[in-house]
Amino acid sequence: MDKETFVMKVGNITTDSYKELLLSKLREEVYAFLLSRKDEDEYYDFFSKTDLEKELISVITEELEQGGWKHQIGFGGSALFVFTNEVPKTCWG
Repeated sequence: MDKETFVMKVGNITTDSYKELLLSKLREEVYAFLLSRKDEDEYYDFFSKTDLEKELISVITEELEQGGWKHQIGFGGSALFVFTNEVPKTCWG
């Protein structure tokens, strides 16, 4: 791809499409995590520094709830625990 084509394609990205792209990637990562974990004490590690990151994690947790999963944000807002019954013992504020 030449430079002009790349600049044209990047120039067409809107804020909404950028958010949707990031949300899609986050969904993929959380799904892969759920498939690969060995038990519910394991957590998805993230750092939610910006408002956008917090918004995306909020969307993901709402989707998990709709799917019947329970969740808890732990370690000062940097870990997502996903479980079916009780909050894992390794999860703390």
